[in-house]
Amino acid sequence: MSGRTLTSVFDEFELLDSLGEELVGLDDEWQFTHVNDQIVERTGIAADSLLGKTIWESLPDLVGTRFESELRDAMTTGESRSFEYRPDGTRGWYRVRALPGEEGLLVHFRDVAEEKRSERERDEQLRQQRAVAEFGQNALARSDLDLLFREATELIAELIDHEYCKVLDLHRDGKALTLRAGVGWQAGLVGSATVPTHLDSQAGYTLLSSKPVVVNDLRTETRFSGPELLHNHGVRGGISVIIGTVEEPWGILGTHTTVSREYEDHDVQFVQSIANILATAIERHERESELDSRRRSLESLNETNTIIRSVDRALVQAVTRQQMYEAVCDALAKTELYDVGVVVERGSSNTNIEIQAQAGGKPEAVQEFVELNNAATSGSPMKDAFETGELVVIKDMGDESELNDELRRFAMRHSVSMHISIPLVHDEMVYAVLSLRSLERTMTADEISILEELGETIGNAINTLQTRELLFSQTALELEFDLSETDAFLVPLSAEYECTFTIERVVSGADGLLMYCTATGVHPADIKEELLALPPVHRVRVIEDAKDEGRFEMTFQETSVLRALIERGAIISEATASDGEGRVRIEVAPDADVRAFAEEISAVYPESRLVGKREIKREQRALSKHRTAIEEALTERQKAAVEVAYFAGYYDWPRKNTAEEVADSLGVSTATFHQHHRKAIKKVFTELLGV
Repeated sequence: MSGRTLTSVFDEFELLDSLGEELVGLDDEWQFTHVNDQIVERTGIAADSLLGKTIWESLPDLVGTRFESELRDAMTTGESRSFEYRPDGTRGWYRVRALPGEEGLLVHFRDVAEEKRSERERDEQLRQQRAVAEFGQNALARSDLDLLFREATELIAELIDHEYCKVLDLHRDGKALTLRAGVGWQAGLVGSATVPTHLDSQAGYTLLSSKPVVVNDLRTETRFSGPELLHNHGVRGGISVIIGTVEEPWGILGTHTTVSREYEDHDVQFVQSIANILATAIERHERESELDSRRRSLESLNETNTIIRSVDRALVQAVTRQQMYEAVCDALAKTELYDVGVVVERGSSNTNIEIQAQAGGKPEAVQEFVELNNAATSGSPMKDAFETGELVVIKDMGDESELNDELRRFAMRHSVSMHISIPLVHDEMVYAVLSLRSLERTMTADEISILEELGETIGNAINTLQTRELLFSQTALELEFDLSETDAFLVPLSAEYECTFTIERVVSGADGLLMYCTATGVHPADIKEELLALPPVHRVRVIEDAKDEGRFEMTFQETSVLRALIERGAIISEATASDGEGRVRIEVAPDADVRAFAEEISAVYPESRLVGKREIKREQRALSKHRTAIEEALTERQKAAVEVAYFAGYYDWPRKNTAEEVADSLGVSTATFHQHHRKAIKKVFTELLGV
């Protein structure tokens, strides 16, 4: 220390200097009189270059600052002044004391930057802790996750003082993450930008880290390189943490800045705490969504059951197929479950489908949808239901990869979400397809199962209605087909053995179709091997083998033409193969589509010919009231049990087949056959005896 002495404060100057404090002395003209070694060391300015010069001349940046005003007040009033001062453009903080003396001021500097930093950290930590507590409370009241994500990113960016913050949503396949929410990013990226999860990316590295990942400077980072999203925004520093756990991650919460930066522990803990709150909120939301889904599923199931009961009543009241279709569409489209209901049948060409009834929606839009199904060579839900006989369920038409492109675009234009095509089927015969659609909902497995049963119920009702119409009609249309030029399976055999086969009945069994035939001019036992060699036959049982006439039973694995005709509502009045000539006569309703029946046969036997069509009177064959009641009382299985028992000779004496053999033909156990048989017999005699 050199220069003139301030006599009034000299002793204090010497004491403070010995303690290592930073000191300068100024005379009443603001010239430096004392500069101790600590000042020289901190500023790097030699004492000689300051002594004798004014402080305002040597340090012009102090002019006009609080530092100048405080010192001038001390000099003027003669009273000590204490204040804190931070030089512009620096991170330094000083606590300054100006002690006036007889000839000037003694100015004492104390570096309090570390103290201020600790104080600032405490304040930041307290703000972050209060923010975490408040955010946690708000999260409990938030049902909108996207709003919660946005609030989280805004909060972190503000309190960490970052330009960017983001929430990344992990894809189901784990190969990428989507920018679900964020602040600071270029317009259009939130909701669309993706980040890979490979180890070379910060996101991928974070997903495998049990601790937060802190980056001070991405340019010098060696663990990974930042993804394109970060590089395009000039990111340098940042923090990223898992939302969830390493074992079951939901996504990533990340915050970033464009400058290199060191992070305090409380900053990292703050980001982790927000991520933990988000994970809890997501888990709660998923749990509530599952509960809500179950509730809605139960409501849908209850409403579906109510609809089914309504449809059942409509089916009972309908006297025509058209009335049946319209009642079903109306009942379904009036509910909150479905927006549109439409029934389609195959057209006359048997390749296209045509609308029979519809309810709900715009008719032109429904027609367009059907036409697009017709035009599609694949990915047509309506045509697929016809061809497979199975439900076609599309949970999201806009995102169904196997759906025809035009149908997918239609769904997006009309905001159609769910679609289901239900085949109206009876014994593998698809009469029509009922299509339902919804704009904003999905279907549960239970609902789909109920709708599948509904399709069978309506199919059975159509079959019953067709049979009833024909049985109660006073007239019928008789169609005769010549199969002589075909390879219909009994025709060639009748030519080879110069015999006659007459088909008496076709019945559904568990293993296929049972056909009962009478053979004249040949013993069934002699041709059993030839019968078994026929492509559709997989079992033959001889029932009776008399001298001039025998009876036998054949089981088919595939649907026969005769059965298909029956399913279309025809009554087989005669089916024979004699000496190489095949004839089939069927009776159909007077207004039946003759072409459809002809095409049913020609599809299997192209050489078949329709050789006769005439109207016949049926008064003499009208059913009695007893037979009508019995037909309606018997279930399908009970009716099959009685029919097979009858044609298998179970009622003959001596019996041609035992109960075990009849049960075997039906593909059921003997006990099951007896159960169905007893119930059927009881119903028959209950009606006949009037009890």
